[in-house]
Amino acid sequence: MLNQFVAKDIYANLYRISQQDKLPLDQRFALLQRIFSESFIDICKVEKIPFNNLYSRMAFVEHRHRLPRWLSSRLHSFRIYCKREKKEASEKQEAYEFGAGALIQLVKYLTQVDPPEDLLAVFPEDKSTIWYPNYKKNFRESVRATVLEIDPEKKLLKISSEISPSETLLVRYDIEEYNQEFSEQIELIETYIGLPCVIQLLKVKINDAEELEPRVFIIEPDLLIDITAISESFQPFEILPDFYILKKYLPYSAGIPLLVGNVANYFLDELLLDEDRAFKDLIKHIFQLQPLSLVSLSDEDVRELVQKAKIHFLVLKDMVKNGLPRADIDPKNISLEPTFFSSDHGIQGRLDLFYPNPDHPAMVELKSGKVYKPNTYGLARNHYTQTLLYDLLIKFTFNQKLKPTNYILYSQFAEAPLRFAPPAFNHQSQAMQVRNDIVFSEFRLSKLNQEENFAENNWIYQFTPTNYPKLKGFHQRDLQRFSKTLNDASAIEKNFFFHFSSFISREQLIAKIGVHGSERRQGQAALWLDNLQTKKDRFDILEDLHLALNESSQKEPFLHFERRSENRLSNFRKGDIVIFYQEPAVDESPLHYQLFKGTIISIEANKVVLRLRYKQFNPKVFETGTAWRAEHDIMDVSFTNLHKSLYNFLAADSKKKNLLLGITPPKVYHYPIKLEKPVDLSDHQYKVLQKALTSEDYFLLWGPPGTGKTSVLLRHLVNQLLQTETDDIMLLAYTNRAVDEMCEAIEKIGEHIRPSYLRIGSRYSTKENFVEQLLQVQL
Repeated sequence: MLNQFVAKDIYANLYRISQQDKLPLDQRFALLQRIFSESFIDICKVEKIPFNNLYSRMAFVEHRHRLPRWLSSRLHSFRIYCKREKKEASEKQEAYEFGAGALIQLVKYLTQVDPPEDLLAVFPEDKSTIWYPNYKKNFRESVRATVLEIDPEKKLLKISSEISPSETLLVRYDIEEYNQEFSEQIELIETYIGLPCVIQLLKVKINDAEELEPRVFIIEPDLLIDITAISESFQPFEILPDFYILKKYLPYSAGIPLLVGNVANYFLDELLLDEDRAFKDLIKHIFQLQPLSLVSLSDEDVRELVQKAKIHFLVLKDMVKNGLPRADIDPKNISLEPTFFSSDHGIQGRLDLFYPNPDHPAMVELKSGKVYKPNTYGLARNHYTQTLLYDLLIKFTFNQKLKPTNYILYSQFAEAPLRFAPPAFNHQSQAMQVRNDIVFSEFRLSKLNQEENFAENNWIYQFTPTNYPKLKGFHQRDLQRFSKTLNDASAIEKNFFFHFSSFISREQLIAKIGVHGSERRQGQAALWLDNLQTKKDRFDILEDLHLALNESSQKEPFLHFERRSENRLSNFRKGDIVIFYQEPAVDESPLHYQLFKGTIISIEANKVVLRLRYKQFNPKVFETGTAWRAEHDIMDVSFTNLHKSLYNFLAADSKKKNLLLGITPPKVYHYPIKLEKPVDLSDHQYKVLQKALTSEDYFLLWGPPGTGKTSVLLRHLVNQLLQTETDDIMLLAYTNRAVDEMCEAIEKIGEHIRPSYLRIGSRYSTKENFVEQLLQVQL
């Protein structure tokens, strides 16, 4: 709630910008937008609730403080106007006065502090509203809303929605044979997420009582869940969304089936580039693509991998030459590995192949594994679910204008490898329920550190073999591993595990959906929630990029862009990962375009070079004739790897865990080391080096920048270890720049050192001096 001092401050700020006659209207309007947004942040400061955007804050304030309808209409009218990309100059002055007046009336209503007379002289009181589209029609495909209250007895939700933001609407759930299957999830929202909560209503009917009756509920739709995670929950005998959590923690399995899958994907990409490629030419390259996985295999395993790879190669070669054309798919006009997001369904995905022909659109998902318990279409249950979700994704992206034919390509079957996957709405609805369950799991994981969750009946303890009796094979094995590891841990180890897991999960939620009102915590959802001007104000967008050179089909797939925007300031630098897309039409979302992912290789005032994450052999993909934009990207795998590291900690032996937790102090050898003092070391540095060399477990050296930790002590430590030890040495740092500094330090040992070390990392984030030392270059 605003106090009188804040009210007077807002009044003063509004009056101040109204007197800035020399400022252009655009700048005064931008200042007003900022004051408007920050006022709602101040109103909500006492609430211990995370808000993802301005709309959710406004809906909460409207509900909590019972704002009159006319005032809500004015406030939302201004917010909606601000979101518009194209604003006519003739109406901007009116909108500016309208918005300032609405904010003055809000402050007065909440604080009972009258605005000064000189402010009212500039912005007179007015209770007019702007017209909204009437929601009272029989059907809407999609409605975004904020849930304010849940009435489990009447089976009603009280919502605020953008279709009629000035009034509270009612949503009916638990309708038999219509949306009943979502009832339990709706009643868990308050427990796992809390109110207010953003929700997307799909296929909405309006009944005679003017209540909304959606067929599908999408909870927290801005939290995009990867389609693969949802589809993998569909096992032959059970649907297991809980296994999403297990997969977060358990180590990756780099066995032959996974390697065969990666090799098959590589073959398909290369054959689409050149259908006449020979197996003997391609198979050699897999040792460069995945060296660390392949060196761990025995010779027998490598022979088995090569034999299996040849079967996939022959099937894929025939498919590119004959199978795809028979399905009316032109291999030369396919888009490889395209990414799509849907903020209606709360999902994201990367297809293997997409054929965007308007007359015969199609998508193909490549699968290298077996088909266990196939359905009537000859498809595995999880694979079929994956195509159904991709179907939703493509239809959302292209506004229902493209309705693709969906296929799964089983590359180990010579007979009928390409199989049709027809869409089925009931199954898609079921997949949306699983998606909501995964969202609940994410929020529950973020609260594992709460005190009540340390009880032995905590949700995380449910992952035991006895609770899943139908599961067999590796699923049962994974359950046993996780359950035993967790139960064998000590109280302090569990405490550390729960707290750190929660921290990682909260950081991931912020990275994905953000926190409204924080300058640095907008989240990935800002891609579609924020308008262009907001992104420009934060310097979080590269715009007006024009393609100058297209090398997307080369071994190193680069795109060279000219920067024509007058505003060259941006929060981007070399090495940043980005999402980029062609410039949308006015007031259109970036999500209604294919998204591309890449890395900034170089950025200058007039040009930007991006490296695509997946090369494209079809140049038409980028020949749109329009400008492009780029925004910051995140990688879910970064957070997943942190969870896996935590599990590795929990599964480690007690000695290691006690050392990491500080329960056991590190051991030190007490015999003196025979080490002649290097001439460039001070007496103190010499003692530190001796201590480090006599440490059995670990040695922690702290010092401010420039004290010689890397350039002096690290160099001497490595030199001594190379002379006295036979073990391999690994040097790690948090940043690429720090790794380069370590390379500089150890190269000062002497010219003989270069053949002794490898640099691990990306060549585009490595200093030019050390590119030759990179593992992939050496390979």
